Amino acid sequence: MALDKYLLCQTPNELILLSLAGVYERLAYSEIRQQERLLGQPLLIPIILEVDAAQAVRLKEELELLASLGFVLEAQEEQVFALKEAPAILQGQKLEQSLRDLLHELMAFDQAIDLTEKQDLLKKQTAKNARPHSFAQLDATGQNELLARLAKLENPSFDLEGRSLLVRFPETMLQKMFLRPA
Repeated sequence: MALDKYLLCQTPNELILLSLAGVYERLAYSEIRQQERLLGQPLLIPIILEVDAAQAVRLKEELELLASLGFVLEAQEEQVFALKEAPAILQGQKLEQSLRDLLHELMAFDQAIDLTEKQDLLKKQTAKNARPHSFAQLDATGQNELLARLAKLENPSFDLEGRSLLVRFPETMLQKMFLRPA
C-alpha cells in the first residue's frame, strides 16, 4: 500500500503501481452491470432531497429508471423528494451526494439517448460512488482478493473512462533509472 491510494505489487520482473480508486470503480461497475435491477436497501430514516423545478420534473420522469438502480424515491412536495431505498452497493457512502451526482447526469442527458445507454451511464456513475473513501484497512489478504477479482475482468488495466489503472516499472527500466547494470 502506498499513500493510502495505491497498491504496489511485485512480479518476478517488474513493479506495478495500481490506482485503488480506479480498481474499486471498475470492480463495482462489473458487478452492477451484470444486474438488471440493483438491490435496494431500505433506509431507516429517509433522506430528504430538495431540488429546483427542472430537476423535479426530470426526477419524476425517471423514477422507474432510478428504482432500477436501487434508488427508490417518493415525491413529498413539488420540489421535495424522500429517498426511501438506496443501492446496497453504496452502503456506507454519502447517499445524498450519490443521488445528486446521478441527477446531474440525468440533467445532462439528451432526450434522444436510449434507455440502455442511459442505464449504463448511470451505472457507471453509481460505481464511481461505490468506492471506499479510505483504503487504509485493506490488508494483504484483501489486496490479493482485489487483484484476483481484477484479473478476471476483460481489459483489467483500464478504468471506466479508458484511463490506465496501473503503471508498470520493468526491472530493466528501474536499473536504468538508478544507473545500475543489468
